Amino acid sequence: MTHRVVLYAEGAGERRGTLSMLPAPGEALPEEALGAGHILVRRALERACGVPPAATRFEAPLRLRGRMASGSDLHDGISLRKLLTWFNRSQQPHLAVVLVDADGDSQRKRRLEAYVATLPCAKVIAVAVQEFEAWLLADVKAIQATLGSHRPFVGPAEKLAPRVAKDELNAWIAASPSAAEQGGDPSDLRRAIAGRCDLDVLTRECPAFADFVSDLRSC
Repeated sequence: MTHRVVLYAEGAGERRGTLSMLPAPGEALPEEALGAGHILVRRALERACGVPPAATRFEAPLRLRGRMASGSDLHDGISLRKLLTWFNRSQQPHLAVVLVDADGDSQRKRRLEAYVATLPCAKVIAVAVQEFEAWLLADVKAIQATLGSHRPFVGPAEKLAPRVAKDELNAWIAASPSAAEQGGDPSDLRRAIAGRCDLDVLTRECPAFADFVSDLRSC
């Protein structure tokens, strides 16, 4: 069985691969269009529900007034409900994942879940503490193996203040020989980290990721 999944994420680093032009809502995303967030969601689905990676089909999400939703769009209750309401039921996926950063807001997950609680679609709100990059930083060995460089680690990842994980990952990528080889485009490196990291380490070091896996299992 193919599991159709839509991912909404705040930043381009989570939702964008090396292909910038996306198909129309409801159409399948090619592998090169998947971002690091898609890769982690796919692996989390396998861990939580036993869904083989090949059985997860990511589809292009709905737009807001013709544009991709991003950033604060996903914090707004009205916008979020629009993005999770498929009037064409044939386009409604089996699962919608909304991936946002906590940014120091301990109530963000609870508030977003309340906004969409009455919608009939299957959905999971994933809130990274304090930002998605903390999940990519959790397994230092995976970063070192992917980037071919070593730096002092400033973790634990989820104990970092807002923006520190983002800045740390960007600095690590900028100093990597692998980044120079790819012309400075970090998307492939972020995808590679998401695909290589040990989910046992990630679950142990990032309770918010463990909560996400648990929510997937429950959903």
